[in-house]
Amino acid sequence: IAGEKTEEAERNLLDAVDSSQVAFEVMDFFTIDLLEAADPKNGGIDVRVVDVIDEAAAQVEQKFGNRPRVEAIVQLAISNMYFKLGKDDLALPHAERSVALFQQVEEPLNQQSFSAQYQLALCLRSAGRYDEFNALLEQIEPLAAQVDERSVMEIRFTQMGELRRTQGLAAAIPVARDLQQECIAILGRSATTTCRLTGSLATMYFQAG
Repeated sequence: IAGEKTEEAERNLLDAVDSSQVAFEVMDFFTIDLLEAADPKNGGIDVRVVDVIDEAAAQVEQKFGNRPRVEAIVQLAISNMYFKLGKDDLALPHAERSVALFQQVEEPLNQQSFSAQYQLALCLRSAGRYDEFNALLEQIEPLAAQVDERSVMEIRFTQMGELRRTQGLAAAIPVARDLQQECIAILGRSATTTCRLTGSLATMYFQAG
């Protein structure tokens, strides 16, 4: 028993060291590589955010080619940045790469591996690939509860949006209203998901007249 406990402690220590190294490499990339790309000497005085991301993104596979877990996290972050900038077409391949890498290293279900799949689903929806989007969303929905409550609410928020797209405001508003109350009860009024849902519900009320 003592031997088993020692082995478990050693594994936990190795995991902790590995996680710290991964975090350091990811932080290093976003604080050094991105800042270097943003240096006016490399792109002129008026450097655009998207140009900075483009330049940094082009280096990712070469920089982390032998460290797939680190690359998976960085690819996810780049996809998310492109997505928030409205560059959905650029976000998609990075989300696909992130998911593939997490699968390659057999990453256990956690916030990062789940987020990669969810990000890919959002990119597929933005690309109009609704069959693939719905299939992936159905696949990851039961996983959300194993991650955290926020993930569950995010999935349901996305499902509400799909209901709005396919069946209209009349079908979506009561679902959004009930979900808003659940978000307030579970996550709190100031939670990001709750605020986004409240804004979406207000927009639907306005559109419905």
